[in-house]
Formats: sequence, structure tokens, C-alpha cells
Amino acid sequence: LDAREAARQDKIRWERLHERTAQAIIRFFRTDEQEVDHILVSLDQLAKELGSDPEDVRSAVKVLTNEGDFSTSIDIERAHPQQSFVLHVDWDVFNRNRIHVSFAPPTSE
Repeated sequence: LDAREAARQDKIRWERLHERTAQAIIRFFRTDEQEVDHILVSLDQLAKELGSDPEDVRSAVKVLTNEGDFSTSIDIERAHPQQSFVLHVDWDVFNRNRIHVSFAPPTSE
């Protein structure tokens, strides 16, 4: 592999490593009752809610922001784990760029 391809594959592996936590964070934005466009959290709070480590949560937030549909009010790389920040989702970008799968119960005829 050339250096460019190796870097691309490293990026894909890193994103996959943190994808499960990133997906869990997305669930905070959608409930049965509503869709919110931002939450006020800290890395520690998210880690506690997800049963994860703050550094893993930091990486998952980076995965989300790298996609372009999520943003943070602070530099997440430099954030202290207890520092509160706003995590924002742009639903228009999210809905344009992400694959949506839902499972509905079978309908009776």
C-alpha cells in the first residue's frame, strides 16, 4: 500500500472503532416524542450515560463532527472531561448524508 492508501485505511479503522459509541450519542438527539438539535453535556456525562470512557467518547464525538452534520461549541480535542459544551446536529445535513434503517412491527392484514 502507498502512504495515502494506508492513511485512508487507518482512518476507516479508527472510525469503525468508535462508530458504536457515536451511534449511541446520536440516540440522545432522537426520542419517541421529539427530535432535538443540541444537547448540553460534558465528556464525563456522556461517558457515564454510555458506560464508556471519556476518551472513547471524545473520539466518538470526533467521528460525528468529521461527518459534517455535528458540531461542538468547543475544541473537543482540548476539552477537559468535565467541561460542558453544546453538541449540535444539523438535521438537514444529517438526513441528506446518513443511511436510515428502521424496523417496524409486521402489520396484520
